[in-house]
Amino acid sequence: MTTIFICPIFFGAAHFNQWIERMRAGVPCLDAFIMSVFQFMYTTIFGAYSALLFISTGNVIGPIMAHKFCNHMGFPDFREMFQFQEPKRTCLLVLSLVGLILWCILIKYTTDPRIYSNQMDWTEMN
Repeated sequence: MTTIFICPIFFGAAHFNQWIERMRAGVPCLDAFIMSVFQFMYTTIFGAYSALLFISTGNVIGPIMAHKFCNHMGFPDFREMFQFQEPKRTCLLVLSLVGLILWCILIKYTTDPRIYSNQMDWTEMN
């Protein structure tokens, strides 16, 4: 449980150096701080997801691929989505919502250790 709930905080904190990088790029200190806090929150959540993937699969490949994908895609820019004309704007927003809902539903099934022949005895975990 520590792996899933405590370690991700350190993963999120490791991304806090972006605060300094943003200020060096000319972003006002408070704005850079707010953006960094937001980034800390979603990287911490992603860290928990990666830990869950690792524990569920018993393999480091899943978390590595998820991290590569997220680094490539980045966090969705919803401000940009709202600037598109209809019907593209609605389509992008609906697809984003459907993707989030499907991820929430399917995470239970796609992280089942039995799929990955992970025979860890979960009763030993405290």
